[in-house]
Amino acid sequence: MNRRLHPAPGRGPGDQRHLRQRRLDALRERFAPQLDHAERLAAAHRCGDVVGVFGREAGGELRPGSVPIMLAPVLVGVVVLVALARNGTPGAVAVLTIWPFLGGLWIGLTAAVRRLPRRQVLLFAFGEGFMVLDGAASDPEPVRWWEVTSGARACTDDHGTSGGPGWARHTGYELRLADGSSRVVPRDFRNLLEPRVLAGPSVVADGRSAGAPGPVLPTIDDLLLPFVLDPNA
Repeated sequence: MNRRLHPAPGRGPGDQRHLRQRRLDALRERFAPQLDHAERLAAAHRCGDVVGVFGREAGGELRPGSVPIMLAPVLVGVVVLVALARNGTPGAVAVLTIWPFLGGLWIGLTAAVRRLPRRQVLLFAFGEGFMVLDGAASDPEPVRWWEVTSGARACTDDHGTSGGPGWARHTGYELRLADGSSRVVPRDFRNLLEPRVLAGPSVVADGRSAGAPGPVLPTIDDLLLPFVLDPNA
């Protein structure tokens, strides 16, 4: 299949160009299913050419209510064992001595069982829009670039280990749409074809008929930063 993502013409020695081409071919082969899927969706929704295929790892966090399940038995056990030891119950002191190790084992096992499985979330960028694929939460239709009226940085408050004042860490982009809704796109999406190695001609269709800027470069920042009114804010 003729891919629409092309390597840049090499500027170094021939062997360097050959190495880059081999690396690109390996990446295309590795992510061929994702690229094929993106091209099928682009054709089905008439979104223009495929600009980039991005991926991020999600999941791995604890299910809601896991912390009480992890800590409650350990704390209750400490109270019970202390009471039994004070009453002179045989073996209570011995069990209390090893209880921190048993409690740590319980917490570790419970955390492993109650941790959500990790998954790969995909973002397909097209010349005229984008789609996020995340299982049941996948976009049924692409978001068109002309639907995006403005954007803003999405930030997370981080706090130093010394307990001092925190700072805002740029973690994504909030895109405001013409229908009044908004979409938050995490910043940790990475182009599966390592776009800094690729610098081919732009394949972005002109989706600016409604005044919304289209994507130009194949990174999430390059894709979405133009929608932010003040990029330096």
